[in-house]
Amino acid sequence: MRRGENPATLLPTSEPVIVDQTVILNIQGRMDVGNLAAFVEQAEQALDASPRLIVNLSQAMFLDSSAMGTLVALTNRARAAGGSLRLVAVPPPIAKTLSLVRLDLFFDIYEDVDAAMHIPMPLMPLPHTGGI
Repeated sequence: MRRGENPATLLPTSEPVIVDQTVILNIQGRMDVGNLAAFVEQAEQALDASPRLIVNLSQAMFLDSSAMGTLVALTNRARAAGGSLRLVAVPPPIAKTLSLVRLDLFFDIYEDVDAAMHIPMPLMPLPHTGGI
């Protein structure tokens, strides 16, 4: 075990912000199985508000496999609702891990929040399933 500072926990750094029907979550520290529940709850509430979600990882230090799996599930949920989930400001160590497991090809990744907001996100209506 390394000595020194206690590992940072993953916490949203602020309440979710909604801009142009897009919810922005700002994350800091480590996201792992031990602290994932708070993020999942907040992300699911965000997706209930809008299927367009930006996850800002500029202050994130580490994502374990459960965190990556959660981001995949949230992305699938957003896409199924006609929106998308975008990762922004992904730190190099996290970007390398995403690349190693080829998730860099799955996620929409942008340099920063402004770049992600500049490109319009789809917001397609849900398919009509009944009657005339």
